[in-house]
Amino acid sequence: MVEQLSSKERKIISLIPENGIFYPEFYELYRKVYPSGIRDRMLRYYLERLAKYGLITMERKGVGGSYFIRLNVPRKLFAGKVL
Repeated sequence: MVEQLSSKERKIISLIPENGIFYPEFYELYRKVYPSGIRDRMLRYYLERLAKYGLITMERKGVGGSYFIRLNVPRKLFAGKVL
């Protein structure tokens, strides 16, 4: 499954910490690492695709109802792959 991911999806997965992250913080991190990368709406689109694949979980948490993003697969699975 990992081999079939696009380069953008692999970049996104590589930034998600194992213990999870809230979407606003993740978006800031993504923009720092890839300043000319995709924008907010497209990033959410890719995250939703990864959730459909079962690679991540997105659930609403907190006061503002921000998405909390968590990896569903161990980081070891991606160790041999170029992310």
